Amino acid sequence: MLNLGWSAEAKVRCQALGISHVRWKKVRVSLDFAPSTPVSPQRIVQLVTQQASRFSLQTVPGTEPPQQRLTIRFAPDEGQWPFRFLHWVFRQLETDDQSET
Repeated sequence: MLNLGWSAEAKVRCQALGISHVRWKKVRVSLDFAPSTPVSPQRIVQLVTQQASRFSLQTVPGTEPPQQRLTIRFAPDEGQWPFRFLHWVFRQLETDDQSET
């Protein structure tokens, strides 16, 4: 039941952040941003710069206008609680405060 609630909350937060698609892999999650995302490009660059071993940014091939894909790597223990990890990612995107990274 808890996962269902976390899943619903994740969908709402994705909409609020302008995330159009979430892809889970064994050791990473990729987030595609809609062109209308409210997340500032500066915040994304800040995350990638400050935590380069965890965050990377690519342009989604074949999208017009170009969309951005943020990939976040996680540790195996973080993968045991995927929604908790995803909500940590959302908090990183929701703030421009450098002290919270």
